[in-house]
Amino acid sequence: MKRPHKIPLSKEAMRILELIRPISGHREWVFPSIKAPCQHRELVAHGMRSIARTAAEESGKFRTEVLESALAHTKKDEIIAAYNRAKYLTEREGNASD
Repeated sequence: MKRPHKIPLSKEAMRILELIRPISGHREWVFPSIKAPCQHRELVAHGMRSIARTAAEESGKFRTEVLESALAHTKKDEIIAAYNRAKYLTEREGNASD
């Protein structure tokens, strides 16, 4: 997306990342491309974003704005995008362990 994107992770997620560090070989990408593991041309786990987004929407526990922010999606309405730069980090962090 060519812009910084913060993602609050639960303690459990951080533990998993630490556990896979020896397997990942300390590469830059957690989920590298199968075809070219040292390059980031294809994110193998990209479909997981779609699955997670759909499940979160269907749960009814999250506002659309928060879900879209978590996925680094831009706001469709240009005026809203110009004035609302919220990242919803507090709300995203509060639901990280749910």
